[in-house]
Amino acid sequence: RILTPFGFLVAADGRQTFVGDDGKSINHDKKQKIFPFQDKVGVVAYSFTGSISNTDESFSIADLSADAARQLSCTKFDDFTKYLYGFSRIIKKPLSAALEEGRFKPVLQTDHSDPNERDTICRLISPGYYRSSAVYGYVRFRYPLKIEISVESPKIGGWMVDGPGIGFLVLNPDSQDPRLKSFRLERNPGMSLAWATEAARRFIRACETDEAQKVDAKCKDVGGQIRAVSLMPSGFSWLDVM
Repeated sequence: RILTPFGFLVAADGRQTFVGDDGKSINHDKKQKIFPFQDKVGVVAYSFTGSISNTDESFSIADLSADAARQLSCTKFDDFTKYLYGFSRIIKKPLSAALEEGRFKPVLQTDHSDPNERDTICRLISPGYYRSSAVYGYVRFRYPLKIEISVESPKIGGWMVDGPGIGFLVLNPDSQDPRLKSFRLERNPGMSLAWATEAARRFIRACETDEAQKVDAKCKDVGGQIRAVSLMPSGFSWLDVM
């Protein structure tokens, strides 16, 4: 995600890991992780990292989020933080029930180097415009069920990357590090949406390489179909990404 002078660019890969009935991990490379939504108060794109559904997708945090957005479409809040609190309350009850009943078994990163990350079920990231102001919203769902919310006011030009730590190699045009150099774009003074889209595409494609996975093993969890959307105060548009 990045805020350009022309609006937000939000991109995500399509790889999602499920746990099958036999306890083995299953990768799906065409999972939709970005869900743009517009109402009278603003336009945002909900995107996800982590576990968001069970194997047959009969339970999905993405579906709960879409329902929460629809329920709140006619409700006005003073600010985006209050909106996200109302949003997360709608999701909490059915999510809690699915966890308790065993209908949803999230894949937790129990071996994460940061102990504070080991109980993370998923993160919902929601960049966009609320009451005409640019915002970055974050909702973190922690196991068994604790919800953390934060909201930032983004600055133009700053990448927000959730995932493997290779952004400094691919998204920094001034990097002199030879690793993954072929994926690095030259600096774009105008910071166009087309440039931002290509940079995001290269980041995801870089993650699929053996070279990137030697830098950060978490790169193996990134790949597959790429989706991208642009956000402006007036609305959103899906972008073509190869």
